[in-house]
Amino acid sequence: MRSHGLLVDGPVRWGAPVASRAPGIFVIELPGGADAPLIDLAAVRRWLERVPSLTLDSQRPTQHVLGRRLASEWVAGQPIVFIGRANKGIGARLAAIYATNLGDTKPTSAGHWLKTLANLGELRIWWAETPAHEEYTDALLETVGTTPWGNRSIAGTLRTDADEAAAKTKPMTAAAVAAARQETPRKTAVRRPAALRLASRATPEKAALSKEGLERLTTELADLKDNQRPAIIARVKSARELGDLKENGDYEYARKEQSFVEGRIQALEHLIRTGVVFDGPVSHDVVHMGSTVELEHEGESITYKIVGTAEANPSAGRLSDASPVGRALLGARVGGQVVIELPAGAVTYRVIAVR
Repeated sequence: MRSHGLLVDGPVRWGAPVASRAPGIFVIELPGGADAPLIDLAAVRRWLERVPSLTLDSQRPTQHVLGRRLASEWVAGQPIVFIGRANKGIGARLAAIYATNLGDTKPTSAGHWLKTLANLGELRIWWAETPAHEEYTDALLETVGTTPWGNRSIAGTLRTDADEAAAKTKPMTAAAVAAARQETPRKTAVRRPAALRLASRATPEKAALSKEGLERLTTELADLKDNQRPAIIARVKSARELGDLKENGDYEYARKEQSFVEGRIQALEHLIRTGVVFDGPVSHDVVHMGSTVELEHEGESITYKIVGTAEANPSAGRLSDASPVGRALLGARVGGQVVIELPAGAVTYRVIAVR
């Protein structure tokens, strides 16, 4: 999300409210990914009971068969489990997702597959406000490549009007009543004091910037404003003059590019205005923010500079202090070893030098 120039908030745990009333995009993450999903078979059973029209390979499955199919189509190690967008308010969209029972169409069926997971509490949600939510959603999906479930062999996954009618005429079993009560608990409206409501809103974390990073961001902002923005405006104007905008691919592409540039300008302006510039490293023996660290891993030498998330670019040797490796290196001493637990297994680095 940050690589596309978005100003990112979060994370919060699954089920936690998000205090954003603006449109934008959000990403639901299982930190570290998983080799296989933890499927909640009880939730799958309730899903089948709620949606009699659900079929798997044109046949009615059992909860175990459906659970195994879900597990078989999971993409191992993929930490991103869902990418969504909100054309009104991000907070309201997520609240609707939380409130929708598996298989129901309302409040929203977006992301209802997630309700088959038994470890929902481990999910984390990141979000970014932007009016260009469609364009950024497409860009994120292209960047990620795939989310864990690519299956489309399951048909009739949502409750239909026929299901609703059948449910009204068919008495509910005691187990079904208990399940419904468990999934849709009675809500009691409690109005919190205004001061408490304001205090509960998430406060975006200020970005840490190095002096060099601030200079890079300032230079990029100047280029966007002075060069790229005028050029794109001219392309949009030229494409608009070609005629019918519905069939005008040049116009659509230029407008998407314009949305990206404007979003990046807003993000850079915010970073430069609110970012905190940290001083250079205070020690050449201990790794701090801003340190350039020379490491040894399996006989090979690797050099990283520890920076804030706004400057992170691992391919350029700038490692975020919030990344697993960057976080583990902070405080490490020259000559010491750092063991980092990654999804693929433990990795050991030895600190050769700090400058």
